[in-house]
Amino acid sequence: MVARAWLGTHRERFAPIALACLFAGLFLLALRQSLGSNAAAPLLAILIAALPALAIAAWRNPFVFPYGAYAIFVPLNLLLVVPAFGTVARLLGIFAGAAFLVWSLRARRIVTPSPALFGWGLFVALMGASLIWTMNPENGWRELGVLAQVFLLYAIVSIAPVRAPDLRLVFALIVAGGIAAALLGIHQFQHPSSAQLLLAQKTDRVPLFLADQTLDINEFAAAFLLPVALLAVTALRARNWLLKGLAGCGIAVMLAAMAFAASRGAFLALGVMLAYLIVAMPRERIQVFAMLGFTGALVAADPTLVHRFLSAAASGGSGRLSIWSVGFNAFKEHWIFGAGSGAFANAYDESFLRVYQAYDMGWSRAAHNLLLQNAVELGAIGAAVLLVALVLQVRILPKVADGDALFGMRTALMAATVALLAASVFIDLTTAKMLWLTFGLAAQVRGVILQKKAAKTINKPMV
Repeated sequence: MVARAWLGTHRERFAPIALACLFAGLFLLALRQSLGSNAAAPLLAILIAALPALAIAAWRNPFVFPYGAYAIFVPLNLLLVVPAFGTVARLLGIFAGAAFLVWSLRARRIVTPSPALFGWGLFVALMGASLIWTMNPENGWRELGVLAQVFLLYAIVSIAPVRAPDLRLVFALIVAGGIAAALLGIHQFQHPSSAQLLLAQKTDRVPLFLADQTLDINEFAAAFLLPVALLAVTALRARNWLLKGLAGCGIAVMLAAMAFAASRGAFLALGVMLAYLIVAMPRERIQVFAMLGFTGALVAADPTLVHRFLSAAASGGSGRLSIWSVGFNAFKEHWIFGAGSGAFANAYDESFLRVYQAYDMGWSRAAHNLLLQNAVELGAIGAAVLLVALVLQVRILPKVADGDALFGMRTALMAATVALLAASVFIDLTTAKMLWLTFGLAAQVRGVILQKKAAKTINKPMV
């Protein structure tokens, strides 16, 4: 035992000694991790070595770290994997949720939950209940685990108190992450690896590679819809021509990456986004038409994109029509409660030989459609719950006047939401982090708007 008198005398020495031991341990752990063969090992080593500083940053302002860092890594989520822990974005998401819980406890207040939060909670609960009758328990648990994680982060950030300047910082980090991901994608498309060249002999849709990790090309393209929406509204509303030009350059870089990816669904979703902006921003309508013209010119100048659009009817949308016809038959076989979480491929295989297909896409296909995926797995009940949750999510943001400082935030997130939902017609984004990041940001902007309206009501002079 240590005497209290000695402890009091030498207390000042304990803090630097303990801190030095902590740094030494973290340094050794970082050094060991950096020697690993995984592509994310050096990044994880840097994060471990910087952990004390990052912990202080999380305590002071979780919007910078870990939430801002999470937003940066979301576009490349599946490429940066830490063995035994999952992706870097997943780890940062867990840290962000914990940091926001502490932030809310320190502030001693929360934002009133939106109806959308309860709608999504019911959807997640129904998916969990479907594990009782699922045809694929292993895949079902995996799917539920990912959905529960993104929903939990969504729930925490949607009730955490937030300020508009913090959200603007997060928006800037999302844009930075989008541009970084675009540059990486462009580099890979122009300098393909040997593995990509080998795949290119069999298919014209080569995924992105990082070590032994791959990223689906359609999901990669859809990940740019949120940062493009943020930059588009910034460019449209900016009065400073330098800012307008920088935003335009950022959009051009991400559109170039989307063009290299040649994702028709992402460009159709981009068209839906611009159509929404034409309606939502009447004063900037001419500029939006200019953006629409630039996007159309970009598509027309890319022979690969032109060929893919022209061949869409001949190929049934790369076989999607055949997949959807089998999926619809699977829905009819399990129309009440569904085949269970994670069981779309099993239900698809059951119906595969019962449906005529103009394009044979083979066994165990993905749904390539958010609604069909969940309708087959959760039945008509689950599809109805999903549609209600989506409607509540789209309506989550209160209206604000065009001259309001929050109008740009609201418009950008609405544009990103409708674009991602349009992309979900061609790819299942049920558990995609970019979709849930957009939903969470919309919930946070809702909190800022409600707080501002409440302040105006309180400060309103008595008559």
